[in-house]
Amino acid sequence: MALTTDPIISSAAAQRVFDVTDEEELVRLINSISARARTFMGRVQLIEILGTPIIERFRGPASEMLFLHAPVNVSDFDTYPLTVKYYSRGVVARTYTAKDLDVIVTSDDYSSRVDNTGGCFPELSGGDYHEVEYVGGWNIVPGDVFAGAILQGRVELKRMRGEVGMANHSASGESVGADQAGIIKEVADMWQMYRILI
Repeated sequence: MALTTDPIISSAAAQRVFDVTDEEELVRLINSISARARTFMGRVQLIEILGTPIIERFRGPASEMLFLHAPVNVSDFDTYPLTVKYYSRGVVARTYTAKDLDVIVTSDDYSSRVDNTGGCFPELSGGDYHEVEYVGGWNIVPGDVFAGAILQGRVELKRMRGEVGMANHSASGESVGADQAGIIKEVADMWQMYRILI
């Protein structure tokens, strides 16, 4: 099993925090925490991977803005371009770029948005869609997201070892309630402000 390309916690940090020496167990643990975080927060990617763009496709009514599912590197659009392509009948009908100021990008740790400086993006019908290509993800995982990953990881490790179920008490009487996605309540509270619901 390979380690995910955008782990929420590094192997070295996870090994120190969770005291896991078995490499396969460590990889499963990191992948599990990362997948749960990605799913719960509605993110396509957690960590920025330079040189590897994210591609998102959007369908829907005409709008002046598109909400992205990862923070955007807005420091240098020459090096890290952001483009929005409007596809009509499978062919690029229009291209917007942040470098040329066709679109303005607003991004922080919580949300990212692309605004069309010329009004609305075209109405989509049939097989039409918008495709946004950008470099995104956190440069550094926010502290409360990292802290939540540690809490979630402790429970994930116990689940992997069969010491606790999804919403039961452990053998030592520890209460571990979780939502349907398997995120414990304390972590859900910490990660809630990073959720992207669009």
